[in-house]
Amino acid sequence: TETYAKYTRASATLLVDLDIDRTGINMAPTSSNFPVTATEDTLYMFVSTDFAFTDAENSFAGVRIDALPASGSLTLDGVAVTAGQFIDVASLDLLGYTAALNASATPYTTFTFSVKDDAEGYATVPNTVTVNVDPVNDAPVITVNTGATVQELGSVFITTLKLNGTDVDDLTSVLKYTVTSLPAYGHLEREDTPVTEFTWADVVANKVKY
Repeated sequence: TETYAKYTRASATLLVDLDIDRTGINMAPTSSNFPVTATEDTLYMFVSTDFAFTDAENSFAGVRIDALPASGSLTLDGVAVTAGQFIDVASLDLLGYTAALNASATPYTTFTFSVKDDAEGYATVPNTVTVNVDPVNDAPVITVNTGATVQELGSVFITTLKLNGTDVDDLTSVLKYTVTSLPAYGHLEREDTPVTEFTWADVVANKVKY
């Protein structure tokens, strides 16, 4: 590359032709920010082409994880990734992300990375991956199921101390119980009417008895 330097003193001006050789100077590579969308409670796997790489002189060598996500975890072939860890391009297909159990949001979290070229040059400015996590409908869970003792010819109310459940996605008040196997003796009633289905609210209101 030819560069000219001008030297001026009093009324005299000297124009000097400088021939500067830039051979051997490694220009830093660049990348770009990008989003990914994972699914709740499911491992998301990256691929090397997710990480954009621009360098006029050198090839893509890999990425350095500069800052870990604030929520969830990054793993490389099942092993936790650490801040500052370099991952070569051949291993990027083993990079995965998992959100916390039952968690979802858009956006959910972020982490930063810097691309590296095969001449040992890193991007001068880190880039950001934004992780979105789509929700799934989690099944409700029975948390209390103690059973009951009933006197002959007697009855007993089914209370939340005997039967209760929870749902991480919905309010407990909307839970519905379905009887899949009727008792061999006696019957289940809701307000004195035999039932095969009742709600959590029915239990709280002492409307269900055997």
